[in-house]
Amino acid sequence: MTLGPNDAMTRRLDDLRPREECGIFAVYGHEDASKLTYFGLLCSPTQGQESAGIVASDGRNVVEHKSMGLVPDIFREEILQSLRGHMALGHVRYSTTGSSLLVNAQPFRVQHLDRLWPLRTTETW
Repeated sequence: MTLGPNDAMTRRLDDLRPREECGIFAVYGHEDASKLTYFGLLCSPTQGQESAGIVASDGRNVVEHKSMGLVPDIFREEILQSLRGHMALGHVRYSTTGSSLLVNAQPFRVQHLDRLWPLRTTETW
């Protein structure tokens, strides 16, 4: 038996799929901002599926880690320890557009007036 796109069972299965494609989570003012951001990303329905990243800052320095894959596979304890700062921004990507490449993993960082700033964008607004 083959299920078609209009089959009642197929429609019910589609209703169970996550509707969210990307997700963000941010923490400000906590010494473990990156770790809390990691836990927030874990709660995302997709947990990335494609890629995830966290950028952290102490107000002077900006550090980041992003990779392809699921949140628990990307962020090990030693990586979270290296993401120091009292503010962090995380992003999980499940693309609906664009190629599945590391260059598309977010958050992005931009440099302006000799300072690095975290930037989070998404195509799923």
